[in-house]
Amino acid sequence: VTAQARKANLEFDATQGKILLKLTDCHLDVPGRGSMWMAEETRALPLPGGLNRTKARHMSIETLKHKLGQENQRQQQIEEQQIVQACFRMTTGDFADWTTNETAKTTPRKSRIKPTVLRTEMHSRIAFSSSCFFFVLLGAPLAITQARRQVLTNFLTCFLPIIIVYYPVVMLCISQSRAGKVDPAWAMWIGNGVLFLAGSIMFRRCCRN
Repeated sequence: VTAQARKANLEFDATQGKILLKLTDCHLDVPGRGSMWMAEETRALPLPGGLNRTKARHMSIETLKHKLGQENQRQQQIEEQQIVQACFRMTTGDFADWTTNETAKTTPRKSRIKPTVLRTEMHSRIAFSSSCFFFVLLGAPLAITQARRQVLTNFLTCFLPIIIVYYPVVMLCISQSRAGKVDPAWAMWIGNGVLFLAGSIMFRRCCRN
């Protein structure tokens, strides 16, 4: 189909996942069907690929909480429907569908975004925003005890452990939390816990000196 218009306007509706195409003085040429002219025409087209998916990192905290509540409710509905279907088949003696895909066809689809991803994103933001306090807790006593050394030496002393220990631990916790293997409510605070432990040791040494 070939369309020619004097004026065209594109609008994106992210909530509905659609592209609204508005044509004015439009001439359509359809192969095998001829051509037609329309004064004004509006068409709704789906967003291609994954453009209509809002990633968890682009959501606000309130949106994450709301989305997580919806996912929990949907998961509860899926479990309740599966229980009802299982009870119905047990009472009727129809066990053949349990080995086929018939049950999956009648079960509500799960969301594309896993609840574990939403919970990980929500807890990681809180943990990351609080990490500056733990960095200061570690850096302040270290700067006091190492004040007589060179600046580059102090920088490497602080920077290398963070790169080698802190960030790998945080990335591992994020990966495991998104996969649902650990609870992000405490896993996302492991990195800060390491900083707190190291900072407490350095602060104790600083007080002794």
